Amino acid sequence: MLQRLHISNFTLIDKIDIDLFNGFTCITGQTGAGKSILLGGLSLVLGKRAEADLLYDNTKKCVIEAEFESKSKAVESFLKENDFDYSTSILLRRELQPSGKTRSFINDTPSTLKQLSALGELLIDIHAQHENLKLGEMSYRLFVLDAFGGHLDTTKKYKAQFQKVQVLRKELAELEQEIQSKKNEQDYLQFLFNELEEVNVQSNELVTSEEKLQKLEHAEEIKATLGSVSQLLSNDSNGLSELAHSAERSIQAVSNYGETYKIISDRISSLNIEIQDLVNEVNNLESDVYVDGGELEVIQERVNSINQLLNKHQVQTDEELLDIKTDLEKKLGQITGGDAQIEELKKRLEKEESAMIKEAEQLSKLRSACSKKFETELVAILRQLGMPEAKFFVQFEQKENCETNGLETANFMFTSNKGVDAKKVESAASGGELSRILLAIKSIVSSKTKLPTIVFDEIDTGVSGEVANKMGDLMKVISKNLQVLAITHLPQIAAKGNQHWSVYKDHESDKTQTNIELLEGDSRVIELAKMLSGDKLSSIAKENARILLNN
Repeated sequence: MLQRLHISNFTLIDKIDIDLFNGFTCITGQTGAGKSILLGGLSLVLGKRAEADLLYDNTKKCVIEAEFESKSKAVESFLKENDFDYSTSILLRRELQPSGKTRSFINDTPSTLKQLSALGELLIDIHAQHENLKLGEMSYRLFVLDAFGGHLDTTKKYKAQFQKVQVLRKELAELEQEIQSKKNEQDYLQFLFNELEEVNVQSNELVTSEEKLQKLEHAEEIKATLGSVSQLLSNDSNGLSELAHSAERSIQAVSNYGETYKIISDRISSLNIEIQDLVNEVNNLESDVYVDGGELEVIQERVNSINQLLNKHQVQTDEELLDIKTDLEKKLGQITGGDAQIEELKKRLEKEESAMIKEAEQLSKLRSACSKKFETELVAILRQLGMPEAKFFVQFEQKENCETNGLETANFMFTSNKGVDAKKVESAASGGELSRILLAIKSIVSSKTKLPTIVFDEIDTGVSGEVANKMGDLMKVISKNLQVLAITHLPQIAAKGNQHWSVYKDHESDKTQTNIELLEGDSRVIELAKMLSGDKLSSIAKENARILLNN
């Protein structure tokens, strides 16, 4: 239940503190006094987004606090799962800075607005003035039936399964699109791969082939040069080899006359050996050189093919070409395996869709089973609320495929007039009738939603007299099971509250303020009398007020 509400520096409120009790609490006040401001402050601390210009004093921050008491397992789970301190006393706080920034806290720990809103939905149900429009929303009508039937857990399970199917369907569509896109370029990728496969480039092949090509292209020049060098080295008359032998023979004549000459002799002898080795190597190289036009043509074609591939793929080395080939092979393999991926995902989807349909069919049975009892109980309350000829029934329409809320839609069909066919409630009911229908629905469903507090914001709009009295009785009954707060303009309802607060504007200070006062004793009688007869109080109005309180 909501135990305390603190609001400071908000719109026309400087500072107010409200301590609330269990049971039925009524809040009254003249039009424009600021009743909606209280609800606006409460909505902000429950996670509603803040608008601009909400500060009473633009130099100070606004602080709104709501303290709840809850022993709900759902609340306990939420706090623990989100790492907030847990206790049965829960403090929500919202701060609005003059700069426009806002801060949120749960049990004095900073929170996100989303967390504040999610926790608020577990603590309180606010029936705002526009909520009558909810009867026109399919999701709300199905929620009412599910809450009444006590199978909200089944609904939650179905929606989780539906969401799982939607995720898989999206995943399948994206995979099919990706594979199809790859298949569209498969021919081109295969062509590129085949081209590389046909050339069959080997590691470091280009360097080796270009070197061999150089030899073949200049074979005649190389052979002639090597022959000439061989002649220069080994010519019998004046070749370098013969000259070295002559030098060796000459130096040997004096090599025994001193160590220096011996060293020179040895060096010439070594030179002679080196020259002979060189002659042999040059002769071997010359014999290896040959002119082969056919091989030259083959290697030229090979080098050209590799260079064309390098230019085509804009790379520099044959190693890079090999990397490209490996990558192409991988992509082609993914395309080939893509169909298998799709089939596997389709099987998973089929399994999850089957589970979803099973959940939806179970939900449909539960809704159908509880609808008649819901109709009976609702009509009984509507007749108590001044609609003796009321007819109400649920009209289901089956869908071919599962949707967000199940396999069916539900319309609430209503008429309050004898002999008149029932039509959709949102178009058939007047404003006052919609208020009574919503109150009747809340009275049936509220105890089953496990929310400890419900707020009615002028749900009595469009009614008066004995109907208002009956609505007050119904709110009183609801308050036996949960805390009820009613913002009302009707004395018949206000008189039934266990607690009565009056909102008023104070014009005595320099700046108009909205204040709130707990009414007790004569002050409450006077407030009810004003609601009955206006500001001109009479003894009759006061007596009528006392009668309302006593009843």
